Amino acid sequence: IVFGRGFGAVLGQGAYRAAQQIGRGTLELVAHVKKQEVPLHDPRIKHALDLGYAMSPNGADHMHNIHDPGFTTPAGVAGMANFGIRQPLPVTDLSPAKVLVATRYISLRVLQNCLGECMFMTHSWNAHRDVIAAATGWDFSHLEMLEAGERIQAMARVFNQRAGLSGADDVAPPVFSQPTPAGPNAGVAVPAEALAPALDTYADLMGWDRETGAPHTWKLHQLGLGWLA
Repeated sequence: IVFGRGFGAVLGQGAYRAAQQIGRGTLELVAHVKKQEVPLHDPRIKHALDLGYAMSPNGADHMHNIHDPGFTTPAGVAGMANFGIRQPLPVTDLSPAKVLVATRYISLRVLQNCLGECMFMTHSWNAHRDVIAAATGWDFSHLEMLEAGERIQAMARVFNQRAGLSGADDVAPPVFSQPTPAGPNAGVAVPAEALAPALDTYADLMGWDRETGAPHTWKLHQLGLGWLA
């Protein structure tokens, strides 16, 4: 694969493009979002993760994503209180309340990615804000933390639109709506009928057009990105 020799040249293009060349039904077996392979984490046991996979501008990603088990207890959601999140929710919840948690937490994770921080830092979001303020000299608020994460995603979405992607590419791999065949979670799946409206709600909360996948003009202006309109 590294040297692009023989069949390695095919595999080196990634699972999606390799399956296109191999044919024989293999494309249906590839778990991907926007042609990026899904990582280790299976959303059939944490449903909002599937939502995050589908809505990520750069394809399936578990780093700027939500992992539902962290939000099932009062202690788990306590760190999000300053961002308006106080209600614990089950791992299989895909209600508008869970989608709101996902949009806000993912925006914070996107910001953390761009700060170059390790995802396993144990300090609170309040400490994150203090670090940013200390490093930049800005009086950085919780609202501005969210807006920064949203602004980054909005720019990525505009880039995607220019590159030919649309809302039709915000799709979760169908395999996760198929029940796990065996093991301790046998029979568990992400209900497609619950995921579909959750995807729409996610786009609406973020101010993204469902058809184009790009931010609405009003959203760009709200984020100080009117020049991108």
